[in-house]
Amino acid sequence: MLGKLLAAGALAAGVGYLYPLWNEHASTTCQAVEKRFLATTEADAHPARLLSLAVARVTLEPLSHGWVAATQAKGRYPALPPDLGCAVEYWRGLLDLPPR
Repeated sequence: MLGKLLAAGALAAGVGYLYPLWNEHASTTCQAVEKRFLATTEADAHPARLLSLAVARVTLEPLSHGWVAATQAKGRYPALPPDLGCAVEYWRGLLDLPPR
């Protein structure tokens, strides 16, 4: 029974970490957070701002290496490695939970 519980926990942790990488086509979870931020900012925008946001996204997305999100994750979750902190932030944003 304990083995199944540990296996389920490991599977959930793996999905929780790997899904952002797969969904955002990113190499790190911090880069996935930045890509998601750019995508959701554009999606929630007023129609008059869509063109400027689309240009900003095309310009900024290739420059996204996850450094900004990693710095934020270090500040919010000092006990976690930045990649795990970014995974937490990704899921908080995906599930629309309030910021910590």
